[in-house]
Amino acid sequence: NTLVLFISDNGAESFGHNGILNGDKISLLEGGHRVPAIAYWKGKIMPSISNETVMTFDWMPTFLGLSQTPISSKQQLDGIDISEHLLTGQPLPERKLYWKYLKEKAMRQNQYKLWVNETDTMLFNLEKDIIELENIAFQYPEKVKRMSTDLELWNQEMSMITQKTN
Repeated sequence: NTLVLFISDNGAESFGHNGILNGDKISLLEGGHRVPAIAYWKGKIMPSISNETVMTFDWMPTFLGLSQTPISSKQQLDGIDISEHLLTGQPLPERKLYWKYLKEKAMRQNQYKLWVNETDTMLFNLEKDIIELENIAFQYPEKVKRMSTDLELWNQEMSMITQKTN
């Protein structure tokens, strides 16, 4: 009757090992935040491997959904309920995902990841380049422009929320 979940919030420290992934803890490169998760619920979750991108903030709506706890319309949760994915393998809906740490920002949309720091704007196709070695920004200037605009709008929204809570 118990869902057991193992997750981490960051990749390994610089002295650790993130396999082939670039970056380490606190970096917005894949090695800094891509971590495995294990969900076990006897008789409910069948053994499988998923490559879906799940965020830590997806777990709250998922727990609420699995426990059939209603979410008030006044509550705004950032994540999505991934119950159907866990229980039946249903693919997750397409969505834009964002990260920010100090002067580094990133956005993921489908297989594309835009990574921005103080000196560079880089675009990676994570399906073809999980190591994030090939910057393809120059090949897709319109995609970079759209994603940069989305990232900046998100960043402004987060700044306004931060100002309201301080």
